[in-house]
Amino acid sequence: MYKTPNKYYEDNHKENSKLSFKAFQKRSEFWQGVLVASASLYGILVSLHDNFQEPLCTRVVFLCLIVVLTIGVSTAGVTLYNYAILLERHRQEVEKELLSALNKDALVSEVHTGLSKKEEFVEWLALFALLSTPFLLLAYTILRMYVN
Repeated sequence: MYKTPNKYYEDNHKENSKLSFKAFQKRSEFWQGVLVASASLYGILVSLHDNFQEPLCTRVVFLCLIVVLTIGVSTAGVTLYNYAILLERHRQEVEKELLSALNKDALVSEVHTGLSKKEEFVEWLALFALLSTPFLLLAYTILRMYVN
């Protein structure tokens, strides 16, 4: 038995909480910025588009652009929500580990709480869709300028 003092548990919990919250904050801020920018671009493109006077190929590229941007905005929103839930899930896991270590009078082991495979796929899909949007926007712009 370790006979570990309670101060050890409190210090470990505080340090872990600070680091977890900082990491969560950075990821959340990133996804909030991405979500605002992509949703704004989506709104601008939809509101300013006039598809009746464009050739079919230009309209098809615009449709692909809108579909990819819709997927990007949707998955970015889901990813932001996943990170909000991740903070609470991590807090619960840390609390469970602290109680377990306290009951066993053992040292607290590190708790790693990450995204599930589905959540990682959604984040990857959001990044892929949003990173492919500028290329589709460039193709649409070129077609609109040079195809009559």
